[in-house]
Amino acid sequence: NNLENIIQAVNVGLASKPGKICVENTDIRNTSTIYHKPGNCNYGNIVQAITLQEVINRFGIDYSNALLKLDCEGCEYDIILNDYDHVKLFNEIFLEYHAYATEISVHLLLKKLSIDYQCKKTGDKRGYIYCIKK
Repeated sequence: NNLENIIQAVNVGLASKPGKICVENTDIRNTSTIYHKPGNCNYGNIVQAITLQEVINRFGIDYSNALLKLDCEGCEYDIILNDYDHVKLFNEIFLEYHAYATEISVHLLLKKLSIDYQCKKTGDKRGYIYCIKK
């Protein structure tokens, strides 16, 4: 697709704190059941985790002119609720959420984001949130 010099794959997970995350299901034929959570796990794969700040610094991201897209099978809760200082740097945010993957309500994501953003949500148990800075 001629994006080899534009996109760089990084074999890590995104979390609010550096360390490790657990990827519970690694069946690449069915990614809808993969769930990301901080820490070690009894089954699944343990993956090195980096923070949003590390991503910004490592790749020299101009967050004032960038859209933050989160499609991370559960990490959206950890990132938005626990690392909001780095999330709110971006002018636009687009994320997919999975309400069934965690006990945390999607309402909490919207409440946090509404501090600095105007957001639109689609879906119930699974859907999308698109936000533009106020």
